[in-house]
Amino acid sequence: MPPKIDAKTLALLNRLLGDRNPVILPSETQSDIRENMARLDLPTAPGAEYFFRLWFYEGGERQISARLIQHFGDETYFWYRPLEMTEFRGSEDDLVSEFCEELETLLTHETRIVQRKGWLFWHFRCEYRAEE
Repeated sequence: MPPKIDAKTLALLNRLLGDRNPVILPSETQSDIRENMARLDLPTAPGAEYFFRLWFYEGGERQISARLIQHFGDETYFWYRPLEMTEFRGSEDDLVSEFCEELETLLTHETRIVQRKGWLFWHFRCEYRAEE
């Protein structure tokens, strides 16, 4: 059974997405099923080159990732932000609050993913346009 979305995240999605509220789906790949996670694809903004995907893991951990539209598939490496319990000293409430804060920022501001190729690795950074 896939993990459930907490009430705070559901309220945020309902407030920001209204009737475009996406549905949580069990993951499609074998490795995802083995780890008992679920995902939620957020609606794509008009003219966007990527969309955001939310991952919910059993045990409370979360991840926000961006997926390129033209290379739609789970194997395409792009930007992601893991939120692990150790980062929040085991406090699921703190993790959920941070997750909701970052999710609200992504859904209410223009964003861009900056990609830089290093000597050994690709580096990705998600930026957003602030009011000022």
